[in-house]
Amino acid sequence: MQIFNTETPLEWGSLDLPLLGINSDWHGQTLQPPVAFTLASDGRSLWFAATRQAPAAIHPGAEPGVFTPELWKHDVSELFIADPDGKRYIEFNLAANGAWWACTFDSPRRPSVSQPDFQGAVETYHDAPEGGSWLSAFSVPIAFLGEHIDFGTGSRANVAFILNSPRQTFHSACKLPGAQPDFHRPEAFPNSSPSNSHPTSVLKNLNLMDGRRRFFPRARRKEGVKATIPCPPEEVGTRRLAGEERRQSRFTTRRATQRLGKSVELSDPPRPSEAFFSRP
Repeated sequence: MQIFNTETPLEWGSLDLPLLGINSDWHGQTLQPPVAFTLASDGRSLWFAATRQAPAAIHPGAEPGVFTPELWKHDVSELFIADPDGKRYIEFNLAANGAWWACTFDSPRRPSVSQPDFQGAVETYHDAPEGGSWLSAFSVPIAFLGEHIDFGTGSRANVAFILNSPRQTFHSACKLPGAQPDFHRPEAFPNSSPSNSHPTSVLKNLNLMDGRRRFFPRARRKEGVKATIPCPPEEVGTRRLAGEERRQSRFTTRRATQRLGKSVELSDPPRPSEAFFSRP
């Protein structure tokens, strides 16, 4: 899984990062429009951002910036980061409106008894551009990841999406084993791969469909070539993540987090429902 490294501090409102795309589901059916994401590090924090040029079905109880269980019952982006041995891992869920959830697992689908203080570490952001598209992101300190999971060289990672709710489709950045969707396969996650590529360096090799050319205005379509997204996904374009709406969303997120306070006790989480253990 490619992680883009930069020496420039990353800030919401001025992100300028390559995007990786997924244009098929677990069973190989075409996803139209595709969904795109990026993973980036500035040495202080790990950033994850996801976007799609289509409306999202958001959990009815999800509020921007608020820790919300069961986001997976509706459209959601998911980031998995595992130890190098592919056993212990963290799952982050991110809704299109900046609502989020996170959990550490000792093994597939077995949540750790003691959970880190995610609410003190995770910051989320979101934007809803015109046309029904969405853009959301979160950042988490690298030191936090290093403390609670062996994050660094050799770490494994994967990105997944649940889309088109209520008739959900399941999408993984890298092909995982099994006939039915199951994202909890840390032993099959690819190793993280740092990249120092400058964002604009991907433009000469773009392989975009017409709709994505409009979505990424700085991109140029490579004529005569059909877009395909292998594993790892191809770099499909760049988009400057900036604007007053994003700065406002950051304020909203912090306000929501302050309002939530410590009302969700993560050190002694309730037992997950049976549906939790059967979800993808």
